[in-house]
Amino acid sequence: MTFVPPVHCDTHDGLVDLHDPDVLFEVRGWVERRKGGGVHHVRFKEQTGRIMCGRCARQRARTGHEQQESLL
Repeated sequence: MTFVPPVHCDTHDGLVDLHDPDVLFEVRGWVERRKGGGVHHVRFKEQTGRIMCGRCARQRARTGHEQQESLL
């Protein structure tokens, strides 16, 4: 595995280890809607360069916003 220096999370500006499996990379692309709902894979995807750390991603999944703390 090659060394990749840490970068900043775009939501809280903390350092992110890019080898962490929970890190999310923002992409832009085209999707096709499924007949049963949802979408198929992203086609012609381009990475935007924005990165979200796993902590912010989990927080956003729980509360709807990465900067909002849980009330429970």
